[in-house]
This record gives sequence, structure tokens and C-alpha cells, in this order.
Amino acid sequence: MSQAVGHFDCYPNGGEHMPGCDKNIVSQIIGLDGIWEGTQDFLVCSHRRSYQYYAYSILIPGGFVGYKCHSTEDFVAGKCFPCPTGGCPVMGHHSPTFKAPAGTVNMKFYLNTGDARPFMRWRYRVTVTITGDQDVSGTLRVSLYGTKGNTRQHEIANRVIPL
Repeated sequence: MSQAVGHFDCYPNGGEHMPGCDKNIVSQIIGLDGIWEGTQDFLVCSHRRSYQYYAYSILIPGGFVGYKCHSTEDFVAGKCFPCPTGGCPVMGHHSPTFKAPAGTVNMKFYLNTGDARPFMRWRYRVTVTITGDQDVSGTLRVSLYGTKGNTRQHEIANRVIPL
């Protein structure tokens, strides 16, 4: 449901289609909780993800961070990042820990999820400054490094960047 109905509403992936739900029927059966659920997951996968998201929100309390935003388009464009001083809520079991400003209702929060367990994904802002007097052509990739290793390379741009 895209209409806001609570004090705050979370919209994973814009609330439309969940990553991993576009796999073929065989991938669904093998990848999501066994044979008997496989056919059902393929048909209503996006809806059935809700209980899986909730379960993982219990296991990883800070995993599903939502960003206050007016629309899916603004969220995708990066206009709702980072979290404000008061922080961002988390979707799921630990959402009551978020203290919304008094009198606020119908706040919309957006977040990304992945196609496989444990489903949560985090957002990062990467800023790149390119200087020079000519347009630059090529591919820009980024890897994030942290205490638990590094991520795979993510392609940010593959085009001519005008200066």
C-alpha cells in the first residue's frame, strides 16, 4: 500500500518490487525456504518477503535503516541522505525505538534491500571531484573497505563526464 497510514511508514525498494523476486521458479524454490513454499514465493514473492524482513530485523536490530523522503524518485536520486541529527528509524521489530518529533504523522521512510538473506543493505554517499580542462571518458568504480573486509566493485559511471 503506497498510502501512508502510520506515524511513520517504511517503503523497502519504493514499496513496489523486491530484489530477487524476478528470479525464475527454480531459483525461487531453491533459494527461498524449500520446495513447498517455492511456487507460492514465485507468485507472491514481494509480499512474502515481509515476514523474512521482520525476522532479520529481530536478528540484526540496526539493519533496515530508513531515510525520510518525499518519494521513491527522491530517494533513488540520493536527495534523502544522510540521516538527520535525530537519526533514522529502522524498519521492523525495533522500529518503536525511533522517537519521532511530537505531532508528526505520516512520515515516509525509504530503504534498499538485497535479493538474498539477510536482505538488509546500507547506503553510502561517495563524492568524486574530477578536475581538468577536457572531458573525461571511462569507467568509475568504487569498493568500500571496512573492518570486516571490502565489498565488490560497484560501477558508478561508464560514460563521458563533461568538465
